[in-house]
Amino acid sequence: SIPRLAKYCTWILKVFQVEKKKIFFYFRDCFSWLKSFDVIPDYILLCKTIWNLSFGNIMKNKEIIRIFLSSPSDVSMERQRILLIANEMNKSLGLALGRNLEIIGWENVTPSIETYPQQVINKAIDEYDVFLGLFALRFGTPTLNAESGTEEEFNIALEKYKRAEIKDICMLFKQDGFNVSEIDIDQLAAVNRFKKKISTLGCYRVDFRVDSFDEEIRKLFIKLIVEWDKIKNRNFKSDTC
Repeated sequence: SIPRLAKYCTWILKVFQVEKKKIFFYFRDCFSWLKSFDVIPDYILLCKTIWNLSFGNIMKNKEIIRIFLSSPSDVSMERQRILLIANEMNKSLGLALGRNLEIIGWENVTPSIETYPQQVINKAIDEYDVFLGLFALRFGTPTLNAESGTEEEFNIALEKYKRAEIKDICMLFKQDGFNVSEIDIDQLAAVNRFKKKISTLGCYRVDFRVDSFDEEIRKLFIKLIVEWDKIKNRNFKSDTC
């Protein structure tokens, strides 16, 4: 409740003799920001965030959370939004808690003349903490080992997850914002087959609409930043997500 939050804020003011105006604005902004995403804030965590933002008591050695963003070519706008939101989070909640989201994908890969292009990506993007898959209408181009490059990347991530080498697999599927002329029946059928496949594996999955995409990404990133200690300490090996 607001009274309880105010109580903690007052306690900080008394103990550290903070400039009241400065702490008030950070208090207001942090609470409004978390509340806007329907997140129930931990009061102590909120006060820690206020303290760090107010005094610059930021961890010098930030903990990096590497997220592999995998997708076919028809979600370029969503990929850009993910990069922007990650940057926004790094400058706010991530800054306060000493954690940084690093999004990696095919954009980070240097072209090569190898005969198997997908292998270039597989080698270049081998170390990450979280796999984030994104689909709309297209499934992608077949590779030597799967129906598409994104599916091959998912299969590799799943094997890593089973060996406890990565900590989470998250899948996002776009549900609207299409033109009829953009629909390829075979590609869409492949996407739907893949959705059934990951449903049997129990992977984290969100079917999103255009107007809710940013909110869903922010919720996911807030969870990763705030709960990373718990998530990264999952040492179990599992055949399902």
